[in-house]
Amino acid sequence: MIGMLRDREHIRESFDRDTLLAKWQTIRELAVYHGVMPILYRSLGDLALQLPSEEMCTLKSLYQSTSRDQLALTAHLLTLTDRLESRGLRYIAIKGPALSQEVYGDITLRQYGDIDLFVDQDDMQKMSELIITLGYQPLLPVTLLTRRKFFALDNDFSFRHQSSGVLLELHWKLFPRRHRMSLPFGQLYSHTDRLEIQNRKITILLPEDNLLYLALHGAKHIFERFEWVYDIDRLIATYPDLDVRKVYEKAVAIRVEEPFLLGIFLCELLFGTPIPRSLQRYRSERVDQLIESVLHYCKEAFIFWDEAPKKRARFLFLAQLHQEKESPLFSHFKSLFKPTAVDVITFSLPDRIDFLYPLLRPFRLFYKYFLRRLYPL
Repeated sequence: MIGMLRDREHIRESFDRDTLLAKWQTIRELAVYHGVMPILYRSLGDLALQLPSEEMCTLKSLYQSTSRDQLALTAHLLTLTDRLESRGLRYIAIKGPALSQEVYGDITLRQYGDIDLFVDQDDMQKMSELIITLGYQPLLPVTLLTRRKFFALDNDFSFRHQSSGVLLELHWKLFPRRHRMSLPFGQLYSHTDRLEIQNRKITILLPEDNLLYLALHGAKHIFERFEWVYDIDRLIATYPDLDVRKVYEKAVAIRVEEPFLLGIFLCELLFGTPIPRSLQRYRSERVDQLIESVLHYCKEAFIFWDEAPKKRARFLFLAQLHQEKESPLFSHFKSLFKPTAVDVITFSLPDRIDFLYPLLRPFRLFYKYFLRRLYPL
């Protein structure tokens, strides 16, 4: 599958019929799992005619279903951004249709299942009021948007459209605090770009900021889907003059250079992405170890693991990524007293006594894992 993505322009010359048929089921499953099925379908061209008719119908059906979903999501995105701009509310469209149009030139060539907007925390209440008038329902009580602690502990708030089921996520931080990655909205919004989709323009990140964001976002998810690596490759290909070294310097300034290098060198390894020589000297043994961890995780997660071992593997990888020297056991113990947004939702303390959340959290966990089985509410 990676070979097909790496050599899309010559895919029909690189893969004969026998090779395609022998490996087709695995290729299709991998393409769907890694989020690159639409690209694979469009790249196959006439080669797809050599597949058995039932396989060709399955592939075509998958592509058409995905395309319909992406068109619907794009329509929702454009309606939302039009209304936000008419009210003077600032946003930055990330991932989803915006990224697909920007780096693939087609809103249907990426697999995405929701709409993501990066917004100003101070505008969250106004935005939620507007969004509800457009037919969306919040998935959590909107009163949380008045709680200081909720904003400190969480990074997004979700809505679902009543009739279409479209999921919308508003992010006031791009990453949860536990990932130690910070890209402030005000700083990014002061230097943004405009992208045209279906004759309408929306606000997006500058290519340099988007490159940094995509690398950090992929690292947060251990690049479990190769789509996240391929996005970086396509972004660099779309902007040949993009100063990758300058982006690295920004990553160093905010202390996220290793997650950034992980994404960059994964691109080089998997897709032959050209990386400036000036960055090669920063490819340390530790970066190579992170790459090996990612590749091992991707292989094992697809073939063998269910969600429980995946969750543990993510925890251990992030500890490795952030160079946490304490033992996993001690980290778990500390987490007993680190409140999360769930604690804010459960106890809903006034702001003046929100310092009590760390003391209340162990009681919630004790009920969740032990008492709930005996005394369900």
